[in-house]
Amino acid sequence: MTLFKGLDSSGQGVIHIGDIVAFGASAFAGMDADDDAKVTYGAFSTLDPGSAHAAEQGGRSEAYTTASKIAFAIWAGDGNGDLTEREMRFALAADVRGAHADDDGLLTETEFSTGFPIMVAMRAALRPDFSADETGGDLHEKHP
Repeated sequence: MTLFKGLDSSGQGVIHIGDIVAFGASAFAGMDADDDAKVTYGAFSTLDPGSAHAAEQGGRSEAYTTASKIAFAIWAGDGNGDLTEREMRFALAADVRGAHADDDGLLTETEFSTGFPIMVAMRAALRPDFSADETGGDLHEKHP
């Protein structure tokens, strides 16, 4: 199952911002092992939809790590080295709004894979030759 399909709670081929927010809350709780309402990059780096394995197999681990560190730094916008649940929720909501091609409040699989910033960063890390014109599901499934 692709990450997109896992997030598509309705099964209708679209992700609503609520799907992303619910995923973010669950993911944050899983990363916040000491329950202190913040996570470090080390904890954040454990959140992986399978791309780390693809990066390792493709000799792109360093690029993947750099992309995930950039995503963390952007989401943890205050620069203190921690990501709070509020920062993550805000960043995810902003990323959903930014990924909309048609501003309808829903993300299609194409909008998610080619416009959702963390997916774009991971795709670029795994496949620097990947064109913005290419569409499809999760990169690690499309291009092993």
